[in-house]
Order: sequence, then C-alpha cells, then structure tokens
Amino acid sequence: RKSPSTMSMKRSNDEAEAPHTAIIPQSAKKIKMDTDIILNDDAWVHIVSFVGAKTLTILACAGKTTRDAAVFRDVADGSFSLMPTTELHLVELAKKDGYNAYFQDLFASPRRSRISPHLKWEGLFAKLGDIGTLMGKVPTGVTAGVLRLLRYGSRAQLEALAELAGKEEGFDDEALTLEARKRLQRVLEKAHKAGKVTEEEVLDGVLQLGDAHMWMDEWDECGECFERAKEGFVRLLGEDSAKAVNAAYSVAGQIVSTELDRIDTHSYIVTLNACGDEKIAEYRRLWEMAKVSLPEEAVTYDIANSLGIRLDEEGNYEEAKVFFLAALEGQRRVLGEEHKKTLASMNNMGNVLDNMKDYEGA
Repeated sequence: RKSPSTMSMKRSNDEAEAPHTAIIPQSAKKIKMDTDIILNDDAWVHIVSFVGAKTLTILACAGKTTRDAAVFRDVADGSFSLMPTTELHLVELAKKDGYNAYFQDLFASPRRSRISPHLKWEGLFAKLGDIGTLMGKVPTGVTAGVLRLLRYGSRAQLEALAELAGKEEGFDDEALTLEARKRLQRVLEKAHKAGKVTEEEVLDGVLQLGDAHMWMDEWDECGECFERAKEGFVRLLGEDSAKAVNAAYSVAGQIVSTELDRIDTHSYIVTLNACGDEKIAEYRRLWEMAKVSLPEEAVTYDIANSLGIRLDEEGNYEEAKVFFLAALEGQRRVLGEEHKKTLASMNNMGNVLDNMKDYEGA
C-alpha cells in the first residue's frame, strides 16, 4: 500500500452509559509504511480487554508496527503469564462496583489476616492507570496490561505494581515483584543520568531490587545489589546512617547463603560454622554502632533480633536472651506492641526461655 489505512472508534450512546472509559478517536502517529492498522497506543488497551488469547495473535499481526504488537505476541504464546492468584486479584480489583464479595471471602479465611488489605490494594491498583481490564471480564487483558507496564510504565506505576505484588502486604508474587523492580531500576538509572532523581533514590531502588532477588533465591544478584547499596550509602550518608547500616545488615545476612551455594557437601559443615562466626561478628559490630547512633530506627532492633537468633542456634542461650530482650524493648517503643516484628521477637524470647528450661517464663 502507498498509504496506511486508519481505524477509529466513535463513542456510541451505549458507551456513554458504560462504566469503563470510552475510546476517543485520536489522530494516528507517524509510523512505517505497510502497517495494516494504526491506532493510538491507548486504544489498544481497550481493544485487548475484549479478546481472548488466540485473538491476541491476530492483533499482533494486524498491528505489527505498533508498540504493543510484541506484548500481544508474548501473552498469546505464553512467553509472559501471571501467577493465577495475581491474575484473579487484578481482575477482581478492576470491578469497581464498591462491595466485592471476593475480597470479603478471601480475607475472612482463617489462613489470611482478619484485617483486609484490599482497600490498600485498591489504592495501588488505581495508580497503575488503565491497564485494559474492562471491569475485569477478560483475564487476557489484565496480563497484557501488566506486561505493558513492565515495558513502558512510569516510575509511579512500577512502584505501585511492585508493592501490589510484594511480600509484605501484597499478592505475595515473587516473580512479578522481581520483574517490576528490575524495570523500575532501569527507569531510575535513566532518570538519574538525566538529572531527574538523586543517587540516593537510585540506591534505595538497588536495595529493594536486592530484596526481590533474595526472595527468588538469586544469591549472586542479591549480594551484588546489597554491596552496591552499602558502598553507595556509606559514601553519601556515612557509615552510621540508617540506610548504610540497613544495607550492611542485608550484606551480613547473605554471608552464609552466598558461601554455601558455592561448596560441595564435604565442606558444608566447616564452612557453615566459619560463616556463622563471621556473621555473628558482623552483627555485633553493627549492633554496637547502631544502638548508639540509631536508637530510634527499626533496623537497630532487627540486628539485635538476628544476633539473638544466631546465638540461640549455637546454644548460647544466656546471651541470646539479652539480645532478644533488647530487640523486644526497642521494637515495642519504635514499632508498637502489636507490630509483627515485635511479636516475632516476643516469640523468639519464648523459645530461648524454653531452651533454658524456664517454662513459666516461656
């Protein structure tokens, strides 16, 4: 063809009453010749909401020079897919009809918290923008929408996606969390080169990326991120700053995991003991520094708790008790009585008292 054809969609009376955003005709962008269909990128988001996986292949061919063609292909051939529970959560979040029985039932389950985080999820989902869910009726649209975000999303969208998929109060989707953190880090690095974000913000992202790698048991990548964050924060903020100490604590936590991944079975016990001693020594160093310079920071008491765990494992119950008590008292003050870290330290204290035959105290 000498010139590409253009498809546009007009708003009907029915669409005016529909709950989803109508597709507004926009002029096509200048693209290469021989394109079968030209549509504004936003229009594809809506179209994909109507179709199943097989139809995506057709769309990929029809819109072969549009930005989303590769997205459609990857979803259609299974190169990219979402964890079923994540897909289901996103579909349900797209049903913006107020009360949602799905979430009421999900968080009423004995296996889940009685306090439903779905309201927080709704807030994060809103930050994703229109990912083509069309009231959640077509899961394919959700999957394609998430992949679009991973490839073209803004910093705010990727941060929301990472938190939504995350471990603390999210969907508990480790693979999606890692992909979101990887893409977000590329966005931050590019913005830093352009002078739009600080080096400290980049390092914050590096530390979070390290956590995502650790969640996936990718120890080498995890260690590299933690080391980079530690060195950067020490240089920018000083060794005794909260962020530098937190990064150093993360590095110390990988001492055993990183080494054991590289040795044969014969050397396992020897290396485990040596690494354990090294880890305890580093935790002690960080504790002595943090208890003075960071008495109101949660990381200080994370260190105390981890040190107590290591000492308890080695049978040093008396000293472990001292550190569990320090962690418990600090977390009660900094985080509150009902915080999960406070409760975890309380449980650890009970365990060490039980090991000491103090059953009443336990």
